[in-house]
Amino acid sequence: MPSEQIYLEPIAQIGHDVVLTRGVRSNPCVYSIITHIADQHKCTKVEAEKAIDTFTSSVIDAIGQGKEISLVGFGNFSIGKVAARTGRNPKTQEPLQIPAYNQPKFKAGQKLKDAVNPK
Repeated sequence: MPSEQIYLEPIAQIGHDVVLTRGVRSNPCVYSIITHIADQHKCTKVEAEKAIDTFTSSVIDAIGQGKEISLVGFGNFSIGKVAARTGRNPKTQEPLQIPAYNQPKFKAGQKLKDAVNPK
């Protein structure tokens, strides 16, 4: 099952520079991360959401340019090349060519591994 896409859809303008959005906060997982960051770092949820948006857009831009991102202790974002191959249409059983493509990859760092596997 594919994961839910994260998007921001402006729904209202409040004040000069604050825009209410629909999308990220409707995803309970992302909303809980925003709440956690805001609580841990004593900032507003809007600031936490902006930090997450900045991080994700920066990673997407860098990976899109073919760069590798290494966050020591957390992990590495990189690109894996998937070779072209012959597949099969499940409905008609006819062979078809699947073209080569780039696949984003993430490899967890040691601190992250240790956090989920306490000793």
